[in-house]
Amino acid sequence: MSTHRRTRFNSLITVLAGEEQVQFVLHRQMLCQKPEFFATAWKQYQEEGGEKRVFVPYIKPDAFELYVHWVCGDKVDLSLVPLASPRGENYRFDDRGSRIQNFQHLIELYVAGDEFENVTLQNMVIDELAAMADAWDDHDLRIQPDHIEYVWEETSPGDRLRTLIVDNIAATQDPGSLICLKFKTAQAGHDFWYDLANHQTTIREQYVEVYTLSWERRCAYHIHYSDEDHLVCAGENQRLEQVEARRGSTVMRGSTVMTDSTRPVTIEVEA
Repeated sequence: MSTHRRTRFNSLITVLAGEEQVQFVLHRQMLCQKPEFFATAWKQYQEEGGEKRVFVPYIKPDAFELYVHWVCGDKVDLSLVPLASPRGENYRFDDRGSRIQNFQHLIELYVAGDEFENVTLQNMVIDELAAMADAWDDHDLRIQPDHIEYVWEETSPGDRLRTLIVDNIAATQDPGSLICLKFKTAQAGHDFWYDLANHQTTIREQYVEVYTLSWERRCAYHIHYSDEDHLVCAGENQRLEQVEARRGSTVMRGSTVMTDSTRPVTIEVEA
């Protein structure tokens, strides 16, 4: 008699992703181990019966596939669509022309994390965006009108990804580019976004470091519920400063300090 453990087919969940309802058949134990979203869906099935199907029409199929790989490997890996090393100059997004497509994949994955109430995934996507921005001197993510439409449609006011997009555009775009962007952005609510971004553009010469996305500043866009969470990121920044100091830096970049506003303050300390 074979000792091979049989698959329990009654523990499988079918997920239909996107408007085209692309089908993913996954094991309950794997899918329910991280977000409450699927655990709640499974509990409802047990209580009410019916088909073990979950419809997520607002999640792109590619994004859901990336999500599944993240659940299995606990890391954001866009090699499927594709991605690379999550650090600055070694980042695989070395082709400037690929920034538009790669940014789209990441924001779709972020929206999936938002839908599934998975803050850990959302913060990891922010880290990837920060690493991608660090890969180029201009830190420009090449944000397009359809990116803005998608994020503003699928996220709530005050979402950290919205803040990141506004800041990145303010830090990297000139007013003329913003005017073109406004006319390509259909939704009326973006008038406020344009006014805010245009205002930030006019003052960026004084405060450019505040709006420039980088690995050190990624914590400003994380979702944290306690001071201890901020200290984790601050500790990583301090370790980077120590490395720079050993290399002979005359000035060490200070840790990011969160104030009552959503903007971090960077303190310069003479070595």
